[in-house]
Amino acid sequence: KNISRNLGLYYQNLENVVETYVSEWLKKGYTGDTLELISHYCFRYSYRSLESMNDVVNKFYKLGLITVEAINQYTSDIVSADQSIKEVLEACNLLRSVTSTDRDFYKTWTTVWGFAQDAILCVAKKSVGTIGPISYMNKILSTLHSQNKHSASDVASYLAKTSTTATETNKIEKHEYTKQELDALFDSLDDIEV
Repeated sequence: KNISRNLGLYYQNLENVVETYVSEWLKKGYTGDTLELISHYCFRYSYRSLESMNDVVNKFYKLGLITVEAINQYTSDIVSADQSIKEVLEACNLLRSVTSTDRDFYKTWTTVWGFAQDAILCVAKKSVGTIGPISYMNKILSTLHSQNKHSASDVASYLAKTSTTATETNKIEKHEYTKQELDALFDSLDDIEV
C-alpha cells in the first residue's frame, strides 16, 4: 500500500500488485523499508508505475543492492566519483555538469585502466585548449595504459617528452590493415562484454 502511494498510484485491490511485484521483490531479499526507499526514488525521477519500479529494482538487484544501507553507500560512492570527475572537468577548463559519458570515461580510466586521480589531473591540465579535451585525455591515457605507465610521474614524464599541439593530436593516423589483421581485431572484440 505504501509503495503504491509513494508512486502516486491507487489500487482498490492490492492482491495482484502483491502477487506480481511485491512478493517477487521480497523473494530477492528486499525489505519493506528498502522497497519504500526505492519507490520514493522512482517517484522523484518520474518512474511512476510498478513496471518502471520493477525495472529499477532489477537494476539494483543486478548491482547487489538489496538493503537501504547498500543503496545509500552506492549513492555516496557515485557522489564522491562525481566530485572527482568535476575536479577533472575544471582542470580541463570545462565548466559544465558531469554527464554519463564523463562517468563512463572516468570509470574506464580508474577502474579498468588503473589510473589514480593525480595522473588523470596531470593529463587534464595538458588538455586545456584542445578540441575535445575529454577525447584528448582518453587518447593520452590509452597510450599510457598500453605502455603500462600509470603513475603520475610516468604521466608527467610522457607529457614532457611529447610536446604535441592540439592540431597534431587531432590528426588521424592512417594505417592499412590486412584482412587477417581486421579479422583478428574483430574476433577479439567479440569476446569483450560491454
